[in-house]
Amino acid sequence: MTDFVNSLGSKALLDILLLSNDATAIYTGEDLRIEAINQGMLNILGKDTSVQGMPFEQAFPELKGQPFTHTLKDAQRTGQTYKAKDIPAKLNIEDTEQTYYFDFIYRPIKNDTGKVICILHTATEVSDRINALKLAQEKQLGEQLAYEQLEAINEEFQAANEEINAANEELNAANEEIQSVSEEYQATNEELNATNEQLQKLSDQLQALENERSQLITSSPIGMTILKGEEFIIEMANAPIFKLWGRSPEQTIGKKILEVFPELLDQPFPEMLREVMTSGNALEIKEIAVDITAPDGSSKKYYVDFAYHPLLGTDGTVIKIMATVSDITQIVAVRKVLEDTQLQLNQTNEQLSAVNEEYMATNEELAQVNEEFQNTNEELAQLNEEFHVTNEELNAANQILVAAGILGDKENIELTSLNIELKKRNIALAYSEKRALELFFDAPVAIGLLSGPELSIISANPELLRLWGKTGAILEKPLDEALPELKGQPFSEILYQVYSSGKSAYGTGEKVVLHREGKLEDCYFNFIYKPIKDRKGRTHSIMIVAGEVTEQVNAIHSAQDISDRLSVALSAASLGSYDLELATGKMECSDRCKLNFGRNIAEDFNFPDLMEAILPQYRETVQKAVAGAIANNGIYESEYEIQLPDGGKRWIHASGSPRYDAQNNPSRMIGVTLDITQRKAYEQRRDDFLSVAAHELKTPLTVLKANLQLLERIKTQITNPKAHQLIEGASASMSKVSILVEDLLNLSKHSGGKLELQKKWFDIPQILDTCCSHVRIEGNHELILTGEKNLNVFADELRIEQVLVNLVNNAVKYAPGSNQIHLIVEKIDQYAKISVRDFGPGISQQQIPKLFDRYWQANKSSSTYTGLGLGLSICAEIIERHGGTIGVESTLGEGSTFWFTLPI
Repeated sequence: MTDFVNSLGSKALLDILLLSNDATAIYTGEDLRIEAINQGMLNILGKDTSVQGMPFEQAFPELKGQPFTHTLKDAQRTGQTYKAKDIPAKLNIEDTEQTYYFDFIYRPIKNDTGKVICILHTATEVSDRINALKLAQEKQLGEQLAYEQLEAINEEFQAANEEINAANEELNAANEEIQSVSEEYQATNEELNATNEQLQKLSDQLQALENERSQLITSSPIGMTILKGEEFIIEMANAPIFKLWGRSPEQTIGKKILEVFPELLDQPFPEMLREVMTSGNALEIKEIAVDITAPDGSSKKYYVDFAYHPLLGTDGTVIKIMATVSDITQIVAVRKVLEDTQLQLNQTNEQLSAVNEEYMATNEELAQVNEEFQNTNEELAQLNEEFHVTNEELNAANQILVAAGILGDKENIELTSLNIELKKRNIALAYSEKRALELFFDAPVAIGLLSGPELSIISANPELLRLWGKTGAILEKPLDEALPELKGQPFSEILYQVYSSGKSAYGTGEKVVLHREGKLEDCYFNFIYKPIKDRKGRTHSIMIVAGEVTEQVNAIHSAQDISDRLSVALSAASLGSYDLELATGKMECSDRCKLNFGRNIAEDFNFPDLMEAILPQYRETVQKAVAGAIANNGIYESEYEIQLPDGGKRWIHASGSPRYDAQNNPSRMIGVTLDITQRKAYEQRRDDFLSVAAHELKTPLTVLKANLQLLERIKTQITNPKAHQLIEGASASMSKVSILVEDLLNLSKHSGGKLELQKKWFDIPQILDTCCSHVRIEGNHELILTGEKNLNVFADELRIEQVLVNLVNNAVKYAPGSNQIHLIVEKIDQYAKISVRDFGPGISQQQIPKLFDRYWQANKSSSTYTGLGLGLSICAEIIERHGGTIGVESTLGEGSTFWFTLPI
């Protein structure tokens, strides 16, 4: 028979071991000399190949006083394997002592006599996992501190409010004094000075609000930074952004961002910043990769959600950019690992299914052949027994006849010849048995025959010899002698039980240790042990049929290991995972996923249950996002509020990726969920702060505006020309500040979902005829009403008028040369359509999709520009709350038409 064993030398085996991606080293002798070490171990210990051959303590002096040397010596002395997880080690990396965390194993390797010949050291660095756990704890503490700081800000704000009230009283007194300006010039001049002082106080209050904004940024759990000017100088940043950058404030504040991070030059972010600075358009992107180089020169890829918001000066130009960044690297990594793990498990299951089907088919064929072989063997055994008895009788008779002198030499020779013939037939019988066994020689599975109580190996096909790691030299030897490594293992005991009991034995994925290619290996088999009996029912042989499934079992173990590591990562990030079967809506959810939705981990939680938990106003959005991801083979991502079983509410961030079957039909979606209730609470506190700030500013601004209007009326009585200039400048600034505060009020209402509609029946054409009186009074533009003369709708009259005023104001602002502005009313099916058309320069097609985004403006080149760019965004929300739609049509050089619809 052919020897298929491929033996490797010790050096080749060592080279293979050291090529592993896992950090590996081998130590020998009492001084633990480094016999071999791979690049993975050198990398995590910060050493080069020069340490090979050195004693352990000499190669790693920084480990002196740490427990590792003592533990190595214990492992060498006792021969016991030592395993540890999350162990800190102080290492000298690039002349800097740093603390890292490791999972490691010290495994003694013994010779045949049980003596330890070396220590195999394998290690995995888990510093990122430990740091992630610490970061989560720090984040929780940071959020608590942010809340306390916000409470302190509220107290300071209350104190400021009291000061503003006091200032208001002073302004009222000043107002009474201003009424006597016409009688006495000196009194008017004093009142003007008092007003200037109040403006200075207002400026101080605005500065205080700016300081509070800075505190809000620095205490935010989300990464935030302010970039100033066209060179993007880092003016301010908070702790989460420093953590992402891997740099301290001293290394970043006051420096150009491209000087701190030159690697960004080859990435899209500088161009995005320039676009926001030039156009004033806010930019928001989800899940984008960014490469950041650490001060030590190492580079790391992060995945982030980020937004760039322009901050405007009093002249309406962009002077700063506020960047908000959320590090979602761990979420992306977990999702990818989840996807890869699922794919690997599917492949492994397919392989196992194919192997199992092949094995079962072979087993059925072998069972049929075995039955035929057993019948033939029984017949041959019976003939052999009859021949043996006849032979013994003839020998006995021959001896008697010869002794009695009855037979002469001739007769004796004839009998001897007959005896020889019987032996030939007996040999032919054995040969026939062997030929029957050789029918299995080329079988694709391992087949062999063990005979007698000692289980001598009568036959073994090449596949069986290959699996055993043996050659044909083991034939005719007892099993214990041919495979001594089986002694003490279950396989040997099972074979003896089959021989003694006469009952078959079966096994699936059973482990056995075999001596292959000079070393012991853990192997896994599916097997059948079939007893072969004679006509009297006595077992005389055992047929072995086996198939190796080591690769499949190892794949399962590997997938399980990946699954375990994935579970740890999901737990560290507080992420829940799910696997949704699209056809049935059945979901397999992790415990964390169920807890995110307030469910008991023991109960089922499927897609219908999830949709029922989502508040009604978010369900359609979620369904559209899921359908879009499936249709485009993209990533599903959504944020929504849910109702807990106990009546409470919670915010959830969910993402997922669809999977398709062999026919490319969507079959499953796998993904993760995250409880973002705390983040939403922080955003709510931020919006509340903006609302309170805007409301508190509005009162003193109203008084100041009234005083300035009075000064405007009497400025002709003031002879000082400088006073005229101051009054005009103050009035212009007051108008801009008033618009900004009004925008903040609207923003806080819309961001918080507090926009309430007071619906009633009213006539749309009548509203168009009476609104925008300020435009008609100025006389620079003619408002022309066309279309339906009477058309009633059920809506919030004040809110619809707010939309109309905003659209007309935009036509006046951005189309100053358009003398006519058309207001058009139409009835289309069950909707009223209202259009505002100008004949200005028009809007480019590239800008149109962004017009209704928050903080975006079509044109800021005009010196008359004011506002935060919230007007159209607020208009869109008002119309959507009414169940209508809003849009724009524009042609460059011909003008623009803004329109919206309302259900009648």
